[in-house]
Amino acid sequence: MTADGVPKLTDFGLAKAEAADTGMTMAGAVLGTLDFMPPEQRRDAALADARSDLWSLAATLYQMVTGESPRVIDLDQCPEPLRRVLAQALKSQSEARFQTASEFKTALQTALHKKSVPALVTSDLGAGECLQCRTVNESHRKFCRECGSALRCNCLKCKHEIPVWDKVCPECGGKQAELVASLQQEIATKIADAEQLRQDHRYQESLQVIDQLMAITDDRVGVDTEQLAQLKHATQQAWDEQVAYAAAKYEEAQQHRAAFDYVSAIRAIESIPIQMRDSKTKQYVERLQADHDASVGLSAQIRTRVQERAIDGLLPLVERAIELSGDRADLLKLRNQLAEREARRVRERGEAIELAERLLEEGKAKEGWQTVSKYKSDRLTEVQQQLLKRIEGLVVAENSLTALVKEAKADGVIDPHEIVSLLPEVLKYLKMNPRHAAVKSLYHDLCGRFGRCSAEQLLAVPVQELLTLPTDFFETLPPESIAKLPPALITKLPPISNSIGQQLKLLPPGQFWMGDPKGDGDETPHEVRLTRAFYMGVHEVTQEQYERVMGTNPSNFKGASNPVEQVYWKDAVQFCQRLSALPEEKAAGRVYRLPTEAEWEYACRAGSQTRYIFGDGESDLVQHAWLDNNSDSKTHPVGKKKPNAWGLYDMHGNVWEWCSDWYGDYPSGAVCDPTGPQTGSLRVLRGGGWSSGAARCRSASRSWAYPSARFNYYGFRLVLSPPGIPQ
Repeated sequence: MTADGVPKLTDFGLAKAEAADTGMTMAGAVLGTLDFMPPEQRRDAALADARSDLWSLAATLYQMVTGESPRVIDLDQCPEPLRRVLAQALKSQSEARFQTASEFKTALQTALHKKSVPALVTSDLGAGECLQCRTVNESHRKFCRECGSALRCNCLKCKHEIPVWDKVCPECGGKQAELVASLQQEIATKIADAEQLRQDHRYQESLQVIDQLMAITDDRVGVDTEQLAQLKHATQQAWDEQVAYAAAKYEEAQQHRAAFDYVSAIRAIESIPIQMRDSKTKQYVERLQADHDASVGLSAQIRTRVQERAIDGLLPLVERAIELSGDRADLLKLRNQLAEREARRVRERGEAIELAERLLEEGKAKEGWQTVSKYKSDRLTEVQQQLLKRIEGLVVAENSLTALVKEAKADGVIDPHEIVSLLPEVLKYLKMNPRHAAVKSLYHDLCGRFGRCSAEQLLAVPVQELLTLPTDFFETLPPESIAKLPPALITKLPPISNSIGQQLKLLPPGQFWMGDPKGDGDETPHEVRLTRAFYMGVHEVTQEQYERVMGTNPSNFKGASNPVEQVYWKDAVQFCQRLSALPEEKAAGRVYRLPTEAEWEYACRAGSQTRYIFGDGESDLVQHAWLDNNSDSKTHPVGKKKPNAWGLYDMHGNVWEWCSDWYGDYPSGAVCDPTGPQTGSLRVLRGGGWSSGAARCRSASRSWAYPSARFNYYGFRLVLSPPGIPQ
């Protein structure tokens, strides 16, 4: 200010410290005069921003009000109302200062417009005297007759209504002057708190305190409502400015991020007071920092891997680095080079996969593996990975099989036990790789060796190992060898089919108790031993089969798949003879006959000793048999009910079945391969028929008839002795 009262604006100039004279400055490279330079600018001019200018402005104000240089700041020399404002404005950390000039201005205005707490004016009031206009009213009045002001107030302690001139509350004894003074002091403290909250950017809390103070209406306290209104306006204005400032800085940060300038973007966010950062802003700065760190880390990682020539799998890292760092020329060039290399590798890999597939189709799994094993599975498509896994599995299986064959041939002889051990492994491999020529040749060789094994050699192999073989292997054995196989294996062999489509199941030799102690009188239990295996018809002879052999169909209940009925015993025997004479059957050496009664019951029981093939109760019989209560008085197609344990159908019900025996009493003791009485007049029938009750369908139930008898419930099934087995 000049002597004649004209204000002048002085430029502090651009200066730098001179080593020759530390008390002088001269124009140079450092922005700002040293005494008025904020701490961050002294460290690095690049750190300066708008808050740095506010520090310099506060330093200038300090010198103006104290007359002292701000080189050393002593706030005690400042006027009391300005101390708190300058203390915040001159903070060392820019985040702790006022963030905008408007915020600084509001703080100064509030500090300079503070009013002192009004003096207590109730201490000298007389009875009936108005606090506002000092008119003396009658003591019983509640409002002043001149100005209308209230002559009653609430005790500041107990809230009981008392006259404004009472110095002590008659209810609680509260001394009103002391209470007013205490409340005034509390109000002053809260005003200071509100200002501090505003300076700390806690605007909502500050406004809440101000609203609480403005709600005090007791005239004795003397609340300065004008001051509070200004403070509220200044606080709201500062809040609005900070919200706008934060939005501007957030947008600025986004612009810096778009230019991949993470440092400037982070600095823009950090210039927003912490209290003004919402969750979105906090998450954004965290993401900025993470992207910045990732960008720096990726650049270093890419540089190292390029130097070390470790470029497999580098392309995704380079593409990510471009996302984080922008279109840098070096990264773009590297990406193009890596993309070309990857395209070439993909093409080569695809060609190798195609070659491996062709080799696999030719059964050459190992050659296929050598073609593709050098490629990492994580670089292949899902389909390619599955192919690679399949080829790898085949190679492992082939190596295992090769080792087994080598071990089996170590002594120069592959014995039956080794054949049985190798065959399942060979089959398992061929299921995976059916075109492997060498393994196919090995399979045929083993099958030939197996077919040449004698029954004695096979019996030396544990039954459990033989059971692991597919049953069709045993079809290559001579019939006499098949018949000598272990019973547990024989019963698992599939039926054979003859030239008229009839299936026959091979049954092993064995022992059983024939008869039923609770049955009819002619069912005396006795032990029977059958020494030779035999084939039993899976089904009763059907009308279609009978007609193909005999040229006629005598049945009453017509149906190609129904059992033939109304046949004499001699018709059944003649059918067996004519079937045996057919060229295909004769060439195979197959001779058919009717079963003996012992063979029939043995085949029916299939190892059971109960009344029926499933147990002793009659309730389940309808699931296994056509009998009087479910047949509708007629025959039904064969094989529609449940079979017994050996796979034979209709052993209960449908039609009675002729046996070869003459009917007679059972022997009293154990017998071997019985064929019944030598002579007689009646032939045996077994199994019950469609018109029979449950008791007649029992496994041990016997019936008989003259050989010349024929009824629509009489039929038969065949027995075939294995060729080459003496009968």
